[in-house]
Amino acid sequence: MTSSNPSKRDRAEALPEQMREALRRRLAGRARNAAPDAAARGIARADRDRPLPLSFAQQRLWFLDRLRPGDARYNSAVAVRLTGPLRHVALQRALDLVVERHEALRTTFDESDGRPAQTVHPAAPVPLPLRDTADLDADLLAEYARPFDLRHGPLLRALLLRESDTVHVLLLTAHHIVTDGWSMGVVLDELCTAYAALAQGDDVHLPPVAVQYPDFAVWQRDRLSGERLERHLAHWREHLAGAVAPELPLDRPRRGEEAGAGAVHTFTVPAPLTARLGELARERHTTLHTALVAATQALLARWSGRDDITVGSLTPGRTRTDLERAVGFYVNTVVLRTRVEPAASFRDLLTSTADTVGSAFAHGDTPFERIVEAVGAVREAGRNPLFDVMVLLHPDPPAATAPEGLATIPVTVPRQAATFDLSVEFVPDGEALTGLLEYRTDLFDAATAERMAGQLLRLLEGAAAAPDRPLGALPLLSEQEALRAVATGVTESGPVEDATYPDLFARQAARTPDALALVAGGERLDYATLNARANRLAHHLTALGAGPERLVALRLPRTADMITAILAVWKSGAGYLPLDPALPEERVAYLLDDARPALVLDEEALRAVPDTAPATEPARDGLDPRNTAYVIYTSGSTGR
Repeated sequence: MTSSNPSKRDRAEALPEQMREALRRRLAGRARNAAPDAAARGIARADRDRPLPLSFAQQRLWFLDRLRPGDARYNSAVAVRLTGPLRHVALQRALDLVVERHEALRTTFDESDGRPAQTVHPAAPVPLPLRDTADLDADLLAEYARPFDLRHGPLLRALLLRESDTVHVLLLTAHHIVTDGWSMGVVLDELCTAYAALAQGDDVHLPPVAVQYPDFAVWQRDRLSGERLERHLAHWREHLAGAVAPELPLDRPRRGEEAGAGAVHTFTVPAPLTARLGELARERHTTLHTALVAATQALLARWSGRDDITVGSLTPGRTRTDLERAVGFYVNTVVLRTRVEPAASFRDLLTSTADTVGSAFAHGDTPFERIVEAVGAVREAGRNPLFDVMVLLHPDPPAATAPEGLATIPVTVPRQAATFDLSVEFVPDGEALTGLLEYRTDLFDAATAERMAGQLLRLLEGAAAAPDRPLGALPLLSEQEALRAVATGVTESGPVEDATYPDLFARQAARTPDALALVAGGERLDYATLNARANRLAHHLTALGAGPERLVALRLPRTADMITAILAVWKSGAGYLPLDPALPEERVAYLLDDARPALVLDEEALRAVPDTAPATEPARDGLDPRNTAYVIYTSGSTGR
């Protein structure tokens, strides 16, 4: 497998403007302050006779592993199909050589004086079992899901699955604490290069490893401390002040459990659409990654009803050229917060998202856990702090050149675990992109994931075709889907359900209890609070005689109480009659006499509702969608 990689100049030009400015300032500062031989200096080798600390990212995974040992969500895998005559002994020797080169792949983790530390072990042969496979996906998944033991290792496994005498699939699985996606590409590239030489009986020529990961961990901890760290944290405190993850409608309520079981829905972003999105990004001096983040945030805004959208993403963490071919866990999590205005265009959103991504990457070395602490983010059982959705564009890893006589094709490793509520990942596939929507199966149904992926694709197509159109007007349905929905009365979720509004509202409150439901003046109510208030009032109204085919007159100002009262009336089964408090008493008297409501609810009557009224859902026996919902008198209703 070969591909052309952009030059460093091309990559720098593709950076968002703010990132390019940050890079220019950083390079200028180095030029002013560096000693004459600074370019020749690398990351120093740490003393191996002392306990080696973990990097910040490693420490987070180590802590998570202590909470849930062997959690397969933090496994990383790469697989490749090898077609042609395969020399097993040469492949085994090549694997041993690569692991010998990179200390991260032979590291284990334990405590030293109460602190986590990593230990580098001497090189040893890496088992490479050969097995026949009749169900490749099942075998890949079983191996991928096997837990790792951070204390005893090894933290890299290899497996060769034989589909026929000349077709094999090589699977490399590692714990994320010692690798990342880019690193796995480096390992595969070096493995192919070493195998090609060894299979021909030649010496292996690979460039020296510039940096070993334990040395990077020591360097990082020394560099990210004191005033430098505080400057980064100050940025995040300002950027994420008051940030709350958008609440998405769930198929099942949260139960306070950590993410675990998951599934993946796969879709394709065609090559012409990918090219157009890249063109739009370049017009705004940003990248395809930024365009994909912007589109995902626009979709989340539509699904959540919020305009303040936060998502997670990853920075490569390889801020030095000597880290480009290094193996280890370099990526870091960043939070991207953008205001998504429905009236703004996709071009406008692309510009603001580019600024967000640029500033986030400029401060992308900040350890995520320190960001969470610095901004005082609320920690909730079963949820990631600050964001619930991760958006990634996987970079093209270092090209792995196929050895002579072998054809190599990447193989997707199936996954059945989810780290976040949703992860939207895009993987380059030639000129197109393969989309992977990973979702928690305890929260979302497969149909919901499929619908969301389809709507994201529609939104990308709409943004590419009409980038100046308001975001709120971009279609989420294809033309055929919209025509079918109109013709058959079928919504995106299926046939229209024969349910009452109180039933539907109660379900929504159960799915998203903390989501914003009502804003009235300075008052903001989430679904759980609004539902509980309406339930108490509904019980009170029922006790006073409200019920189906009866009216409750509401003489209330346009406040949160008015909305609560309408909902409560419907929960009691009755309909409502709105009475403007500014109406003359004569008019009010006429309306009451003509409509004959069972009850009149005004501000004084609201204050009389007992605090002891139950907040549980009232019984809805006898309620029917065809019951009267409201009665309104217009200027022509009676001629009076």
